[in-house]
Formats: sequence, structure tokens, C-alpha cells
Amino acid sequence: MTTQFFENVIIKFLFTDVEVRDKIFPFLSARIFDDIQNIGIIKKYVHYNQKFGSFPTISEMKVEIEDVDTFNHLIEIKDLDITEFKQEFLLSEIEDFFKKKLIHNVIVDTAELLSKDELEKVFNSPDDLREALAFSFDTKIGLDILNDEERIYADLHNKDKVISTGITILDRFTKGGFHEKSLSLFMAETNLGKSLIMCSLATNSLLQNKNVLYVTLEMSELKIAERIMANLFDKDINDISNIEKEPFMALFGNWKKKIENKFVVKEFPTRSINTNHIRNLLKELKVKKKFIPDIIYVDYISIMLSCMSNKNDNSYIEIKRISEELRGLAVELGIPFISAVQTNRGGFGSVEIDLTDIADSIGTTATADLIIGVTQPKEIRDLNKFIWMILKNRYGLNKKKMSVLVDYFKMRVNDDPDDANIKDMPMSPEKQKNESISKAVEITNNLLNKDNKEKFKKIIDFE
Repeated sequence: MTTQFFENVIIKFLFTDVEVRDKIFPFLSARIFDDIQNIGIIKKYVHYNQKFGSFPTISEMKVEIEDVDTFNHLIEIKDLDITEFKQEFLLSEIEDFFKKKLIHNVIVDTAELLSKDELEKVFNSPDDLREALAFSFDTKIGLDILNDEERIYADLHNKDKVISTGITILDRFTKGGFHEKSLSLFMAETNLGKSLIMCSLATNSLLQNKNVLYVTLEMSELKIAERIMANLFDKDINDISNIEKEPFMALFGNWKKKIENKFVVKEFPTRSINTNHIRNLLKELKVKKKFIPDIIYVDYISIMLSCMSNKNDNSYIEIKRISEELRGLAVELGIPFISAVQTNRGGFGSVEIDLTDIADSIGTTATADLIIGVTQPKEIRDLNKFIWMILKNRYGLNKKKMSVLVDYFKMRVNDDPDDANIKDMPMSPEKQKNESISKAVEITNNLLNKDNKEKFKKIIDFE
């Protein structure tokens, strides 16, 4: 399709399609066009709108346009047959046409300013170019509560916007699990199991057929993979390395049939990356592996760098910035980010911790959407459990405590059936059905046993 074709289609839409015209007109400029006659038509069109506050008809344009050939050209454009193309396709192509023209104009203007040595004005060029690159016909701004009911309903019932944690009671307290555009943090003392928890939850995400990216700044890619395999294959982590090659490959083959999506682990040295590195990694994965994550785990936030590091910054400012930048990336990508932070000395060995026990920067607590404190008193450790306390929760109640089972050999956390919250939960319809069936079977067996006992007694009495 030629430039002339797009120019003609744009002008045709201005006179024949109100919906498309309303999308195009806010960005309409004679500088978008190359054809002399089209430039003349657009100038007259815009002038009429500025003068009368409405859009001209073909008849009114005949009065505005003095040149007969230009008006005849307008008539030809109006009668242009574009029925072979879908409107969505044409709008998409026109949007690209506009974007390229806007970018071209910025570059030309910048070159002209440079030739005139007007450097001060050149400083605006990056903003102009960024605006051109972000150009879109989508004129929606924000959410119109009373007029976007379809969008609101769809969002409220879109389960893909929340990824289950795999822990029943945590899902209950967080309205489904990890939400889009959010940053969730697990807070625990050193060597308590932050990586174990994240590996387990990451495996749960994979089992939901989500694309998972695990960024590790502490452990190697293979060590993380080993933990994932122990969990996924239901094997003791100490036995993974002893599996022979054939059964080892068979395990992978079986799971590949069940899971359609991917799990990618990327290792970086400690304190070597910021969110821009993650952005670049995502671009590389998209191009080279056709991989776009649904959820990202970062192990962990306290050993990242800020994009705006300054020698004079203390740990409070730096960690606060990192958390803000990471959450900003979550919003930008529209997916959940999961990471961890350490407790300070006051939180070491504590039975309960709160937000003031966070190490380095209390500012992180203001940024995160969900913060879960992890503790393990001796009596709980002996039972192979963690105590989780919801310290901050944008999706439900705070100060909710729960216990979860931890399997150190299979690198897994599970629901604790003895947890009081689990016992208080209403039974699902499926579970109610299973319970009813079990009770019916039990009653039937009891009756049969009773009948058999009576028969047996009669036989004895007879004898």
C-alpha cells in the first residue's frame, strides 16, 4: 500500500465514518500528508472546524475549496472503494502510517534545529520522539465507572488476572492469589527458607500452565532447577543426582506432555542488575525464545541495584527505590512480581514479626502490595511447618496468621490440614459431594455389617 493510498483513506474516513473520524481528528495535521491536493483539503477541513466548531460536509467543502481540480480529487476519494479491507485492518495500518510520519517529522525538525545550531530546542526532541513512538488512536483515558460496565464486569470475572499461590488459605485471604501489576514480598530471617518458598510457589505457577521467569541473584540456575525438579517430580532432592539418564529423561518427557508453558531461570551475580536489566532480558527472551512470562520471581530484591544509584544514597533510599522500580515494572508489564526481603536483627528468632522488622528500608513496605512474614519457632520447626503472617494486604485483611507444611526434601510448601483457618473454610461443592458419597458408603457398609452380624448370630443360635 502506498503513502497516497493511506492519505486518501484517511480523508475518506473523515467524511464517511463518524467513529473513525473521531479517532483520527485529534491527531490530524497537514504535515502528515505529502500530496499537494490532500494537504489543501486537510487545511480547509481543519480551518472549517476551528471556525464553526463542527465538521464540514462535502457540499460545504465545495464552497471552501476554490480549486476545481482539488474538489474533484476529493469527490474521487469519497467514492474510493475500500470494501475489500476490514475496518480493523485499515485502522491498524493507518495508525502505523501516522506513527511513522510523526517520527519522521520529529527527526526532520531535529535535523533542522541542529543545522541552525539551536541546541536548546533540540533538548525537547527526545520527549517529542517518545510521544511519537507512543502514538495510538486509542483515546480512552482512565476508567469511566458508569459507562465502562462491560470492561468492569469482564475484569472482575477474568481469572487470568490473578494467579493462584497454590496455598488454599493464602488464596482465600488475598482474593485469589498473586494479582496483576503487583509486588508481593516474603519477609524472613537469613537461611529460613525464602528461596524454598519462592521455588515452591513458582512450581505451583508452572502447574497452572503459566509462563514463569525466575531471576536468581544468590543461587545458581542449576541449584534452582534442582529444587524445582524435586518439587515437580516428587523426588527427594538428595536423590535427583542419582537418577539414571533414561528414567531422568522419562520424567521430563512425562511432564512435557502435561505442561504446555515454560519455566526459565536466569542467574545474575549478586548486586549486578536493576530493573532495566530485567527489561532487556525480557526483550531477549521474547526474540530468541518467543517467551513472555505471566509471572516473575526475583530471588531477591535486597541484593538488586537501583536504576538511579547514587554514592550518597543510604540503604533505606536504595532499597526503597528498588522496590518502587520493580513494582513499576510489574505495572508496566501487567503481571505479578514475587520477591523476598530479610528481617533486621530484631526479627531474628522472633515468634512473630511485623513491618518494623524489615531490614534495610521500611520504605519497601509502603510500595509492596502484599507482605507475608515467615517465622518458625522451635516447636513449629519440629513439626516441619512455617508460620505465615499477612503483614500488608491490598486485597483483604491484615494480621491473618496461618501455618503451612514444609517438606525440605522435596523443596515444597503445602496446605496444613490442621490449620484452624482451613478447618473453618466453607466446603467446596465438589468436596461436599465427595463427603456425601463417603458418608453414604459408610452407612451402607454399616448396614451390611449389621445384617451380617445378625445372620451370623442366628446361625450360632440355631446350632
